[in-house]
Amino acid sequence: MITESIDELKDEVGTKAACEYLGFPRASYYQNTHNYKRKQNLSLPKVQPRTLSERERGAIIEVCDSERFCDLPSAEIYAALLGAMQESCVSPKHEPRETCCFECFDPD
Repeated sequence: MITESIDELKDEVGTKAACEYLGFPRASYYQNTHNYKRKQNLSLPKVQPRTLSERERGAIIEVCDSERFCDLPSAEIYAALLGAMQESCVSPKHEPRETCCFECFDPD
């Protein structure tokens, strides 16, 4: 109904003025009269390259739920495990490296 009124007025005063006068958004007018279809996002969700595997995620949850860490916030758990991992990588098992390995790490 409003679009018909705008159609009548737009020849005399223009589309912008007609929409302003009737208080109807110009974008809505164009969408209604030109049969615009909204684009639907049909793509699959993007998988982040650094996403943990289910096995890794399960291992982290298992450690966080352990008796030792169950009452600690995640930042403290991270700090405690990082310190323990750094200590274990300076062990006599192998030469110290710039990046730590997980082979020699035991969180308990």
